Amino acid sequence: MTAPHSITIAFQTDHQLSAYGPMAAQCEAYGFDGVTVYNDMLYQPAWLPLLEIARATRRVRLGPAAVNPFTCHPINIAGNIALLDEAAVGRASPR
Repeated sequence: MTAPHSITIAFQTDHQLSAYGPMAAQCEAYGFDGVTVYNDMLYQPAWLPLLEIARATRRVRLGPAAVNPFTCHPINIAGNIALLDEAAVGRASPR
């Protein structure tokens, strides 16, 4: 059996924090299945934009696109994912 396809969009953290909720809500309205945020070095962390996305959406899965375990301890990553999952009512997943 083949797994169903899903379409996910990713954002870089180079926007104002207030922009992420509306951008993600629009992506959800367009039918995307997931919204993710890059956690790249030299940019802002992904966690706050993801919380804004969780508040603005109801259906899409969400999570960070990449988190470096050398700059963010795996226990902190797990704690952030758990907090995000609570805010997103079970829709968070590490990508």
